[in-house]
Amino acid sequence: MANILYLHGLGSGPMSHTPGVLREALPDDTVISPEIPIKPKEAYEFLMDSFSMPHDIDLVVGTSLGGFYAMCLGWTDKLLINPAMFADDDIRNAIGIGEQPFFNKRSDGAKSYVIDEAFLSELKTIREKIYSSRGERLKVNEPDRTWAMFGKNDPLFSHYDDFCRIFLPDHASWFDGEHRLSEENIYREIVPVIHKILKGPHIH
Repeated sequence: MANILYLHGLGSGPMSHTPGVLREALPDDTVISPEIPIKPKEAYEFLMDSFSMPHDIDLVVGTSLGGFYAMCLGWTDKLLINPAMFADDDIRNAIGIGEQPFFNKRSDGAKSYVIDEAFLSELKTIREKIYSSRGERLKVNEPDRTWAMFGKNDPLFSHYDDFCRIFLPDHASWFDGEHRLSEENIYREIVPVIHKILKGPHIH
């Protein structure tokens, strides 16, 4: 039995589709899905306060911006799915400045959030804790403990080549999907990779 921490993407929440399907697909494991604060600085502080030290989490699974935040947790195995590896640029280019609706219910009842220059600046500050720019040396994380999967038809962004350059090429793979995961993606493609990681010799 494994403890899996799921980090949701921007505008999403713990009641989203993906953690629910993961729980159904992994009945012998525990999937923990916290609500991540929307403001990047608060999100980073929340993750550092809650999960920054060696923990009883066996694997972190992060999607989109959750994949970006997962890279801040350098002590454990991570599976990044369609990660916003350069989140400040990715969100500026893929979503843009302005008010955005939440896709899922939030505990505070908020219906929308705002992306502004301060929001993107906070993401840049976090990114520079991971790697300072495209192609520069990795600052945190053990590359051999980080995997990533990329949807072939992701319309927002794809960092397959960036991941292969910064991490390990044989830890990157494609799946037949888009940015958002379908139930079929999770069962047929994501879960087998989770099982492979959890059964690996690197697990303590």
